[in-house]
Amino acid sequence: MDPAAKQAFENGMNLARAGDPAAAAGAFTEAVNREPAWLVARLNRGAAWFLAKNFPAAIADFDAVLAADQTSPDVYLNRSVARRAVGDHAGADADLARAVEIAPDNLAVLNSRGAERLRTGDAPGAAADFTRVLEGNPDHVPTRVARATARLHVLDFDGAVADCGDALRVEPKHREALITRVSARMMQQQFAEA
Repeated sequence: MDPAAKQAFENGMNLARAGDPAAAAGAFTEAVNREPAWLVARLNRGAAWFLAKNFPAAIADFDAVLAADQTSPDVYLNRSVARRAVGDHAGADADLARAVEIAPDNLAVLNSRGAERLRTGDAPGAAADFTRVLEGNPDHVPTRVARATARLHVLDFDGAVADCGDALRVEPKHREALITRVSARMMQQQFAEA
């Protein structure tokens, strides 16, 4: 491997860690130009473009990675989010479906599918996905709050309150957990406890 490509890659990593995704993408571009077949450099550039909100460039890099290797659910998930950001909902849905097909038990895949199900009104499906994620990572507060929200939609107020309570034990001032718990208690007409 070209030493200058390695150095450019390291520069890109350092710039990404420093919070400058556009500059990181530039450094990863140098690495890709020197080593065009280096998929990790191309994947990182896609991620940097994504963070810089250059979604078309991110999608192009994710396309290139997937053209060489169709086995990574994470790349499909990343491209799904980027596609949704540019309004390509059908492409985003197809990428999410492919990620689920490749890795049906992957926690990130389940969490993403749960979020999409919740967004599109399939609260029971979302709750089921979030439950599976929580089996593998019970203290993940955002997923616990997302399941509480899904439970609100299916009128499982006790479950929503319980999820919020679990989330607040981990992060006592988590704003969304507090708001969701208040909503659930109000739905239960427990105004004094809300």
